[in-house]
Amino acid sequence: MRIQLLQKETKELRWHYMSLQSENMFNSMQSEVADRVRSDGLRLQRGKPKKIVVK
Repeated sequence: MRIQLLQKETKELRWHYMSLQSENMFNSMQSEVADRVRSDGLRLQRGKPKKIVVK
């Protein structure tokens, strides 16, 4: 009986972990990040990066 309960709990925790991992991978995609920060006025850099020289 105890083994069955632990197996069920392990299966549920594994499902929860896989769900969170999938959600994390989706949220870290470049297009998703760009959509989320657009409202803050940030956007993707186009072209070459600019070099700042301080004398």
